[in-house]
Amino acid sequence: MLPVINEKTNLEFLIPELLQNCDQIGIKSEVIVVDDGSTDGTDIFINSLSVLDSRVSRLDRSLLSRSLPESLNDGFEMSKYPYVLWMDADGSMPADTLKAMVATFNEKDRESTTTVVGSRFVEGGGFKGTNASGKTSLFEARRNLKATNDSFTAMVLSRMLNYYLYLALNRCCKDPASGFILTRRETVLKFKLAGSYGDYCPRFLFQLFKHDGQIIEVPYICVPRKYGESKTGANLYQLIKRGLPYVWMPLKIRINEK
Repeated sequence: MLPVINEKTNLEFLIPELLQNCDQIGIKSEVIVVDDGSTDGTDIFINSLSVLDSRVSRLDRSLLSRSLPESLNDGFEMSKYPYVLWMDADGSMPADTLKAMVATFNEKDRESTTTVVGSRFVEGGGFKGTNASGKTSLFEARRNLKATNDSFTAMVLSRMLNYYLYLALNRCCKDPASGFILTRRETVLKFKLAGSYGDYCPRFLFQLFKHDGQIIEVPYICVPRKYGESKTGANLYQLIKRGLPYVWMPLKIRINEK
């Protein structure tokens, strides 16, 4: 599942890589591009690609209000397989991580409670600007991000927010804002995604945690986007505005639990 707004150039690389990885591990697959109103020709590209490969399809949400969690919910309703995986479409999440996530899911899934999270904050993982070793100083990360389309400030704030969420949500997951998730379709249909761009994923994972769901994290190194602009924010004000739902969400959950 790939929720998108204006990611055509990244999709040109990502979709073939995803399908190739699915073929290599021998699983039946589909790629649903949930388009939340792109204006960069994403519709033409996906429609032409779907003619060549029936596993690729596009869900048009251009007439609906933009919403990342609702885009994903609509995609889950459309999906035809019992398992779903969703990830960012900007190329920051390597397609070959899918292999490790599927292998872990198959190994650990004894009941219907297993969810595998692609994680930047477990051993072997790393945030944008991190070297292949997974161990990089902030100075090195800043230097590595200089020639990319990603912000060092956004990376630092994201790391801080994720650690705050990890502590505030009872350590349910080291990367609660991951957005790189493999689980059963019935699970996401039961726990409908809700919230905003910034807080839907921590909400979902904490709901699983509260209902004794098994959350397993698989490491990946997040890479800078090659094309296009980040949806997180272009300046410090936008970054802080995007981050506020992360801050208030755990507090609201705690109040509702009492």
